[in-house]
Amino acid sequence: MENDPESKAEHPATVLLEKVVGFYHKTLLRSQRALAFLKSKGIADTTLLKNCRAGLCKGNLRKILPEDPATFDQLKALGLFTVAGDEHFLGCIVLPVYSAEAMLLTLVGYHTRTGEVSRLLSPTTSLWNASTARVHGELILTGSILDGLALMLAGFANVSAVFDLFLRDGDIALLHSYGVTRIMLCGPKDRLQGVQDQLAMFQPRLLDIPGGAADCLANQGHERLS
Repeated sequence: MENDPESKAEHPATVLLEKVVGFYHKTLLRSQRALAFLKSKGIADTTLLKNCRAGLCKGNLRKILPEDPATFDQLKALGLFTVAGDEHFLGCIVLPVYSAEAMLLTLVGYHTRTGEVSRLLSPTTSLWNASTARVHGELILTGSILDGLALMLAGFANVSAVFDLFLRDGDIALLHSYGVTRIMLCGPKDRLQGVQDQLAMFQPRLLDIPGGAADCLANQGHERLS
C-alpha cells in the first residue's frame, strides 16, 4: 500500500491535504454507521483502513479550521469546498490516492447512500495503489477503490483500482515501466470498457461484475472471481 506520509515532499498544498486526510480518517474510526457500511462491503479490517488512511466526511471540517480565512480559501481552491461553502465529499467515504513514490495526488469519495463517486478537480492519475505494479507482473484492476479493498481482504495481493472511466497516459506508461504483463479487469463492464480499450496491448481479461467485486464477494464468495 502506498501510504507513508512522512516520505512525501513538503509542498504546502500536499501538507494541507494530508491534514484533511488525517481529520477524515479519525472521523471514520469514530463512526459506527460508516464502519458498518464498509463491513457490508466486506471491508471490516481496521488495520487495512488505517494503512490506506480511509476517511469519512461528515461536513464538520470547517469547524476545526483556524479563524484566519486563508486556510479555508486554500482548501476551497483545492476543491475541498464548493462555491456555496459545503464540503465536496459530504457523506462520502474518502480515500487518498498516492503515487508509487508515496506522493499524495488526489482524494476520491464514495457516497454511502447514493454510491456516487467524487474526486478532486483535475487529478493527475486514475490509478489507486499504483505501487503494487512494482512487485506484481499480473494485476487485478477493479472499477472502484472499495472493490480493491474488498479483494485485498479476500486474499488478493495484486490489486489496484481505476477510480475514473479512463486511465491517464501516465498510468499506462507506469504499468509498462514496471513490467506488468497481464491484467484482469474486475467490475461492471460499462464502467471498465474504456479502460479495457486503453489497455489493449496487455490483452486484458474483463470479468464483468455488474454490482462490483465487493458486493460479489459479500453475496457469492470467491467462486465468481475465479
